[in-house]
Amino acid sequence: MLAIQVPSQPIASGVGLSSPVRATQRMLSTEPSVIFDAKTVARKDDGWEDMLETVLLKWVWKIVDERRSVR
Repeated sequence: MLAIQVPSQPIASGVGLSSPVRATQRMLSTEPSVIFDAKTVARKDDGWEDMLETVLLKWVWKIVDERRSVR
């Protein structure tokens, strides 16, 4: 799970997460939210590449971490 913040929602709400509140609070307290605006990426506005790269890299590293913890 990634703490992703979209511009129309506040950070504290656990944006985009359907996990229990306790897991959301733990994640939000240990990791900063990543700001991602799909409209900015779709329009290719300034900074869209960095925004997309940041989300994808964090997602990939979460997968790597999960794989390592399974072993």
